[in-house]
Amino acid sequence: MRNRYLEIWKEIGNRCSIIDIGGRKGELLKNCPFKFEGKYKNFDIIDGNDILSPIKIREKFDFVVFSHVIEHIDNQNIALENIKKVLKNKGKLIICIPNALSLRKIINYILGRRLESYGGFETHLVCFNLETIKNLLEKHGFKCLKARFLDKPINIGKFSEEILIVAKKNR
Repeated sequence: MRNRYLEIWKEIGNRCSIIDIGGRKGELLKNCPFKFEGKYKNFDIIDGNDILSPIKIREKFDFVVFSHVIEHIDNQNIALENIKKVLKNKGKLIICIPNALSLRKIINYILGRRLESYGGFETHLVCFNLETIKNLLEKHGFKCLKARFLDKPINIGKFSEEILIVAKKNR
């Protein structure tokens, strides 16, 4: 997980504003590899926040970090529209998702095994691969600037465990 946070921080400067949707207990900020001098807001269901309800925050942010959340919610369309409302013009969305085409998932599917997830058995309501997440983001007015696969200790490309996308708000 720490590797994911380091990859996210590579996309963010130290003097910007960030809202971390689904940030648990501020894990992103706790794993910052440098002195962060910007504004950080944690927005998590643990604190009573819900991305499927209108976000009652008037300020706009340079970055929205949406890491490992979208696959757990039943209406990605509402979530992405709510995210757009808190992003500055040309603000960036950084989204991390598990890769539906990961080698581990394919092998477990072939073997008929259930995957375990954080907190118990698989809790994902929807699965994405690179193309499906890019299509969803573009449908909601985001332009994908970067996409890369994350894995450790070696990157196995489109069969990696995670996908990180940086998208810009277009409209």
